[in-house]
Amino acid sequence: MNRNQIKANLYVFGGLAIVFILIVVVLSFSNRSDEENFPQFDRFSIEDDMSDEQYEDTRDRLQRDVYFANEVLIGEFDSEEYMKMITDTNYDFDHYKGASFRELLWHFIHSFEINNTEYLSSLNKKESLFCMKKRYATEAFNELYGVDVSNQLQYLPGYIDYASINSSGSYCFNYGQILKEYDNEIKVGVERIAVTGNNVTTDIYVYEYKNNNSDDQILAVRNLDIYIKNKDFDSANKVVKNHLYGKVTHKQVKLKLNSRGKFFKYQILKVKILDY
Repeated sequence: MNRNQIKANLYVFGGLAIVFILIVVVLSFSNRSDEENFPQFDRFSIEDDMSDEQYEDTRDRLQRDVYFANEVLIGEFDSEEYMKMITDTNYDFDHYKGASFRELLWHFIHSFEINNTEYLSSLNKKESLFCMKKRYATEAFNELYGVDVSNQLQYLPGYIDYASINSSGSYCFNYGQILKEYDNEIKVGVERIAVTGNNVTTDIYVYEYKNNNSDDQILAVRNLDIYIKNKDFDSANKVVKNHLYGKVTHKQVKLKLNSRGKFFKYQILKVKILDY
């Protein structure tokens, strides 16, 4: 091999090395920027063929996940039925029994992570007033509930008094007022997990109670955590009702994991209230 051929080969290999390095840098940057949107966004997958150890790990992850706890507060809901209600001109409204747009809006605001500054900007930090562009709000609703509410959002101020539209057309939400109305502690006990394709169905207990930091409450919460871990939901329910004076709701939730989500970790497709 002569000197010219060696030089040519060096140029080729050098060019390939540079391209490879650029690809690695771009991929690492895209992954990092995706994570930075959610400072505490612990991504994971739920497989349909889990070992007992994987099942218990998934159950534990869901029970500790504040994003999951916030999103499953919503009552009865069916995304397909909701879309029929708002798009079908012949829809029988007496047939619809699920969450209203006002309820969806309340849970949307409550569940949105205010640290997600990529899509939520602060208008007034002192009053906890945050705004997002219209297209982000529409996309975020779809990511959380699987519904298109672009036509309903224009009437947003009429549904809830701490939501407004500013002069630039962005949607603004008063998080401070929501926290004054609802500052309950939320815990979730996962009773069952089933996976079908991309959908996850889980039976859960949602526990809500006021935090007063008394010695009696600290003991009761400690017992509640033990009962949830051991799947002793009868005892957990009694602790919440009799000692924490809170609310217990038994639900079946059908959801998807937003593995590349910009706004929410889970998409809530259907919620059914169960007896207990």
